[in-house]
Amino acid sequence: MIELDFTYDIEKDVDKYVWAFIEDGIPSYGRDMTDLYSRLLPRFAPPLDVRALKQQDSATQRKNIKEYITKNLYRPNIMDVNAQALRRIWSNLGPKYTARLKKYFKISVVIAEPMTCYFTTITINPHGTDDFFVTAHNGLASQTKTIMHETMHLVFLKHFREYLEKNGLNEEQIQNIKEALVELLNLEFKDLTPVPETDNKPSTVKLKQLIKENYDKVDFEGLLKLLIKEEKRKKTVK
Repeated sequence: MIELDFTYDIEKDVDKYVWAFIEDGIPSYGRDMTDLYSRLLPRFAPPLDVRALKQQDSATQRKNIKEYITKNLYRPNIMDVNAQALRRIWSNLGPKYTARLKKYFKISVVIAEPMTCYFTTITINPHGTDDFFVTAHNGLASQTKTIMHETMHLVFLKHFREYLEKNGLNEEQIQNIKEALVELLNLEFKDLTPVPETDNKPSTVKLKQLIKENYDKVDFEGLLKLLIKEEKRKKTVK
């Protein structure tokens, strides 16, 4: 199964603040990014002075971000309990989800190495190449769905990125398909997903519609070919 552990690392959380607030690294996927900074923090959190942070050197930025998190958002006892609960949930759900991923994607190994799921105190759930994040302020059902969402991303990219590149897709197109495929949580994995997947990024709307219309007509290989064709059509129209 996909082996996961759950923990909080403030340095990694600070990394995500730098990526989101300082480097403006969040891809838009066609979304309106107006007032993005205010939406990246829980409603109960005080504002973060991003303008002041951007005028500071890197070490000062990290120091001030860490102080902001520690003062306003870091709750170690709650995070420890949260991690224990997610371990229990994943010990039951993980084997079932992994087996279903292998069967649907027609792959023999999902992800061989253990991964870490880190809590973050911002409201988005970014992923790297061998780890990912869940928002510490969400409930268990939402966090569990996020784990399924993010691990699907990682498994898909690991096994199918090269195939998409060979079919002439660029990075933006690959990311669009990756994001659209989480619609499968409402279809192939509906009985395992604790809450519906509702992430509707504008650049994936047509792709998700294709998935819903064709999911029960073709296998995953056929579905992927349809998504590739649509991304190439969009590029031609542009």
